[in-house]
Amino acid sequence: MPHVARMLTGTSNHRVLLPATALAGGGGALLCAWLSVVCGWGQIIPINAITPIISVPVIVYVIVNRSYRPMLKIEGLTTGYGSRVLLRNVDASLERGELVALIGANGVGKSTLLKVLRGELSPLEGLVDIDGRNIAGMSRMDLARNVSVVNTDRLEVGALSVEDVVGMGRYPYTGFLGRLGREDRAVVAEAMEAVGVEGFACRNVAELSDGERQKVMIARALAQDTPVVLLDEPTAFLDVASRVEVLSLLRKLAKERSKGVLLSLHDVASALALSDRLWLMPGDCSLRCGAPGDFLREHEEKRPGNALDALFAGRKVRFDGHRMDYVGL
Repeated sequence: MPHVARMLTGTSNHRVLLPATALAGGGGALLCAWLSVVCGWGQIIPINAITPIISVPVIVYVIVNRSYRPMLKIEGLTTGYGSRVLLRNVDASLERGELVALIGANGVGKSTLLKVLRGELSPLEGLVDIDGRNIAGMSRMDLARNVSVVNTDRLEVGALSVEDVVGMGRYPYTGFLGRLGREDRAVVAEAMEAVGVEGFACRNVAELSDGERQKVMIARALAQDTPVVLLDEPTAFLDVASRVEVLSLLRKLAKERSKGVLLSLHDVASALALSDRLWLMPGDCSLRCGAPGDFLREHEEKRPGNALDALFAGRKVRFDGHRMDYVGL
């Protein structure tokens, strides 16, 4: 009955699920009574006699639905602040095992969109679903079990070690006291190993290079064990080598762990080379989604209004297909 209630309500909020489950159970009992009367059996059918009949289609529905639905989906989304609209009525999706780069000029609303997707800011219109559930109905802790975030801002961690910082990712699972159990420590160790920082688990994070610190933040997001990972300019303070390492690592983690990874970037060349798909924000309240090859083909064919030309329209730059980047006019 809890699965039936979750399927009908589309939420995991216990304040909704508990009464919905009770109503589903009551409905099952009434169904048994109705069948007994209609069929003329003279006695009430026990509810456990029809539970298997109800369970089979529900289980099939759950399996099929989880296999084909996107990890993150936005529908009819409008974002902005008050009368200032940044995106209007856009649809997009993020699939399992996919790395998507969000690209646009400063001020077009990339960070605002990421805030909406992680539940920090409410959309003006539309909805955001994660794994088939509307985030508007999720509690703060439930949202933390579904979306992890790596921000641009450098986290002030004082004298904390790498292991301590990565362990902070377990906060949705550790309860009120925040103590890490054996399973939590195993997850932390696995996350550090996955990004290659296990060798300095006991080092102070303040002693690390920018590239190493960013890997620690990614390990913390991995330890949070969420299906969706959002990153706001994760390569902002990195040199070229560290930038490529981090993006390659994110692509690998998306594939190996079947996570949906969405990151905002200014590095167009790296995005074209390493992303599965692009979300482009040209600043006209639209969101253009597609594979890098599709956008490059549009540009090469010189289609009017192609996305790569529209991305920085009005600026003194143009996209160079040979360099796979923007150059000055």
